[in-house]
Amino acid sequence: MPLEGQERGLFVCNKWDLVPKDEVESAKDHFTRKLQKFSSGRLDPQSQIVYMSTTKAIKALNYGHITEGFLSLMNGLRSVVLKSIKSRLEFHWR
Repeated sequence: MPLEGQERGLFVCNKWDLVPKDEVESAKDHFTRKLQKFSSGRLDPQSQIVYMSTTKAIKALNYGHITEGFLSLMNGLRSVVLKSIKSRLEFHWR
């Protein structure tokens, strides 16, 4: 049972490093519009869509660094898990 007004979906656009630089913004707009349509307009693109390259993330981790995309993914997963736990707790305490 989802909390009122809160969504728990997380969409990961991987291999983002393969998108040509001059097409990044139009590709983001395209994905956002498509996902908004499927989520009935309840999507928060800033927190629910992650653009990343796992290849770059793995290389960075090998050198002890964390890429922005990987950090966004971890924060998104944390948010989804916490919202799910909160929802379950509220359901059981009603």
